[in-house]
Amino acid sequence: MKSISNANNQITFLGDVWTPKDSDISLPSSLSTNVIANLEAPICTGRRNAPGKICIESDESRFLQAFPMPPIAVCLANNHTFDFGDDGFEETIGALERHDIAYFGAGSEVDNFNNPLRLRIEDQNVALMGYVCQSTNPASGTGSYGAAPLELERIQRDIDSAKRADNCRVVISIHWGIEQFWLPKPEDIKLAKSILHAGADLIIGHHPHCVQPVWNHQNKKVFFSLGNACFPDFNYLRPDGTVTRVVQRKWNRESLVVSYNPINNVADSQMMKASNDGYEMLPVEAAQVNEWHGPPCNGNWVKYTRRLKYLSKLAAFRLMAYNFCDNPRVPSFKSLTYAIKKLTGRAD
Repeated sequence: MKSISNANNQITFLGDVWTPKDSDISLPSSLSTNVIANLEAPICTGRRNAPGKICIESDESRFLQAFPMPPIAVCLANNHTFDFGDDGFEETIGALERHDIAYFGAGSEVDNFNNPLRLRIEDQNVALMGYVCQSTNPASGTGSYGAAPLELERIQRDIDSAKRADNCRVVISIHWGIEQFWLPKPEDIKLAKSILHAGADLIIGHHPHCVQPVWNHQNKKVFFSLGNACFPDFNYLRPDGTVTRVVQRKWNRESLVVSYNPINNVADSQMMKASNDGYEMLPVEAAQVNEWHGPPCNGNWVKYTRRLKYLSKLAAFRLMAYNFCDNPRVPSFKSLTYAIKKLTGRAD
């Protein structure tokens, strides 16, 4: 169990963090104590890529440079942790352990994917657990390694085990949702409710690369997506050999920073905005983050699902338009077919 302390007895949660070799990012100096981030890319040299997906790796020195002080822990339950297989995962673990950075959410069934990571703040124990949804297309290890799958029965079992071991707070980190979209899926909202009722005290979400609503349910909070804390523009080598520049949009440069006091079980947040001049911290009220105090559409899931499908098509069209402006090219028949399917809701 890792003991930590600061004046406010707080843990600070950040969203997605990726620090490639050519990055030069410095997070705000206020993020200097008890930081826990989602490590979106393995810290490795990158050799054998996982097939059929964009594979990214973090640079060890750039990762450390990004933080005023190294984070106390990272969540590894995401869709990129095994982009470079077991070797990349083992390199990542080695780098984290060299700098005394704890981790959770990935490993093997034998060690329960390193869930939970136990922390102690003053007299309060905290159990951190991470899980990844299969809908995010996670790369898998080639051997016994993997990221903890998002399964309600597994989570309930892990929460029960942690609560039996000691009277602890339970924080669940989940990689889920729709990329580049500002609303959570109906099934994720229902799952979040079940996880809270199973005994979790706080849910921290990531994967969409943008901020999603905060749900206050029975005095417990669900942050469906914190957004990108540290995620630069990058070049993507396409299967046809051409290079596409992937630019982070305005919504990709905003993220929530969650301050959690496990002693009184209170979670607050600030908005962090990235620009070429650095980072700006804003009160969440000024950032106009959508906060729910009940289910969306008053629990009318048919209405919410219909709205989500319509808005997700608009979001997909918006992203395609932006990407075409950045990388103008004559689209292939395959690309056109996919775009039509995406906009009509028939894409896989």
